[in-house]
Amino acid sequence: MQNQAWSQWNCGPGSLRAFEMPVEDCGCIRKCNRADFAIDSILLPRKLEAFDCQTFQAGRLEQGGCIRKCNRTAAENPPIIRVCNATEPQPTHMKPLAIFLLSLFTLSPTHLLATTPDWSVDVSRYSGTMAIIGRAVVSDSVLTEAGAVVGAFIGEECRGVAELYYDDAEDNFLFLMLVYGDNLDNEPLTFRTYVPSTDQVLENANRLTFEEDATWGTFATPYHIAPVALDAHVTAFSLPNQPEVEAILNPDTQEILLTAYVEDPENPELDLSSEVAEFTLSPFAVVFREGMPVENTVTLQDFTQPITYVVVSGTLDTAYWQVSLTFRDEAITSLPLTEVPVPFSIYPNPAQDRITIDLRSGQATPSSFLLLSAQGRVVWQQAPPIQAQTLTLSVSHLPRGTYLLLGQTDHGERFNLPLQIAR
Repeated sequence: MQNQAWSQWNCGPGSLRAFEMPVEDCGCIRKCNRADFAIDSILLPRKLEAFDCQTFQAGRLEQGGCIRKCNRTAAENPPIIRVCNATEPQPTHMKPLAIFLLSLFTLSPTHLLATTPDWSVDVSRYSGTMAIIGRAVVSDSVLTEAGAVVGAFIGEECRGVAELYYDDAEDNFLFLMLVYGDNLDNEPLTFRTYVPSTDQVLENANRLTFEEDATWGTFATPYHIAPVALDAHVTAFSLPNQPEVEAILNPDTQEILLTAYVEDPENPELDLSSEVAEFTLSPFAVVFREGMPVENTVTLQDFTQPITYVVVSGTLDTAYWQVSLTFRDEAITSLPLTEVPVPFSIYPNPAQDRITIDLRSGQATPSSFLLLSAQGRVVWQQAPPIQAQTLTLSVSHLPRGTYLLLGQTDHGERFNLPLQIAR
C-alpha cells in the first residue's frame, strides 16, 4: 500500500477522515504503515469488476497481512479502496483492522453507521469489536429488500448498524456488521430491523453475547437474527459414476443406505474407495465431514467405510446423517428399517459442566465412544472399562452448542444420541 497522508476526503459526520489508495503492484492490500492514526474499518466492494477478487472473506488484517491477492496492478486500475478513521489522530500503535467486503457499488462508512432510523454508534467508547455476516429475517422468512437496515443493541444503546445488500456471489441478501463493545458486556445483544417498504422497525428474536474478535456467520452460512423455517436434511443422494449403487434415504433415522448390486458380494470387484456424491440439501444447508466441507460432485470420499455427515441448516441447526454400504447379488424392492433401542443414555441433557453416560440398559454395551462437535470434529473418545455401568465426562471446556455422542459395539453396531451444552 502506498503511504498517503490523510487528506481532504470526508467519509462521514464528526471526526471521520479518509484517504484513498491503489492496490500495490505486488497484488496485496496491506495495512497502512503509519503509526499515528487509529483506523477502524476498511470498506470495499465484494466484487470488483476490474479485479479477480470475487472470493473475499471477512476477517482481520494483521500488520503486513493481505486481504486477497489480485491479478491486476495499481498502474492498470484507478484507486478503489477507501479507509476511514473514526477517531482523531492518536500517537498509538495500529490495531488490527476489521474488514468488511460490500456489494458491487461502493458504500461509504455512513452506510455502516446508518442514520435510518437515527441509529448510530459512538465507537470511541468501546475497546473491542465483533463481526457478523448475517441475514435479516421477517415473519420466519429471509428478508430480500435492499436498503433495509439492521441494528444491534444492548438495552437501548446501539452497538452496530448495517444495511442489507444483494450479494451476487451467494445470490442472497446479506448484512455485514461490526459490533462494538468489550468483554465486560454481560447483557445480550438484541437486533432490530428497519423495513423501508413498510416503514416499520421490527424486534428480532435471536440474542448474542458480545465476544471480542469473534465472527458470527460466513458468506456460505450467514447468521440469522431470527428463526427461519429451514431444515438440515439430505433430500437426494446418489453416486453419479456408479449407477449400479442404489441410495435409500430415511429422514426419520437420518440414514443413507447404499446398496451395490454385484455378482459376488463376498468378493466385489466394484471399487467405491474414491468416489464423489451428488446430493441435494434443504435450502441454505451445507454439509461437512470430519470438519471439512463436502462439495457436491467434487469431494472424493471412501464409501467402503461408514461415513457421518454433519448437515448445518441456514439457521445453524445441525443434523447427523449416517452413510453405510451393503453389497448384494440381487435387487430388492424395499429395505426394512427396524427401530433398535440405544443401549445408553446421557444425563443431564442439556448439560453445563459434566455429563454421565449410563450403560445400564441391559442391551449390548458399546466398546468405544466418540463425541463429535457440530462441525464433525472428534472432541473426546474413550473405551469404557469392562463391566462399567457409568462413564463421567467433564464438558466445562467445550463451547455451548450441539454435539453428537457415538457409541459402537464390538459387532460393529453403531448408536448415537445428541447432546446439548447450554450455559
